[in-house]
Amino acid sequence: HMLLPLLLLLTFGMTGAFVVPLLLVEEKEKRTIDFLLTSPAKLMEVIAGKALTGIVYSALIAAVLLVLNRQMIGNWPLTLLTILFGLLLVVAIGLLMGSLFQTTMQVNTWASLALLVLIAPSFSFPGSPLVLQPAMRFIPTYYFVESLKLALAGNASLRMWGYLAVVLACIFVACLAMTWALRREQN
Repeated sequence: HMLLPLLLLLTFGMTGAFVVPLLLVEEKEKRTIDFLLTSPAKLMEVIAGKALTGIVYSALIAAVLLVLNRQMIGNWPLTLLTILFGLLLVVAIGLLMGSLFQTTMQVNTWASLALLVLIAPSFSFPGSPLVLQPAMRFIPTYYFVESLKLALAGNASLRMWGYLAVVLACIFVACLAMTWALRREQN
């Protein structure tokens, strides 16, 4: 039950922290985003296309991992809902990074650090330093990992719904910050 959350978070992190921001930054570097914005497409439609690409890649990888680990799933609907929230969170973080960075070198440099931070909550093994455990609560993916563990165990407790609410709030905040950054850059 500890390996599946790690693998899912690692693949979501790779897609969200590397692929999604690179899609956006490449448009900026090649100045094709200016041409896209002169078309009938609006900025949010262009961003939605980038987000959809990240979501499809993440969903395909998640499907493969779930098929390989199908005997470990305690509650399928909750697991699928949690995975959907997790991939939306990481794609939103990736879009935020893509809106803040200007070059692929910046994405490659900072995305590695972001990936390490994003996957850190999945390394909560017994005996880990007690100082790190409260610090993990400041990382949005902590709540995804915790709700995923509960869903895999088949436990639909109130605590799980609280974790999912935090994930949803983080998605909302990341999308707001991304929208603000892109609009500021556009002006």
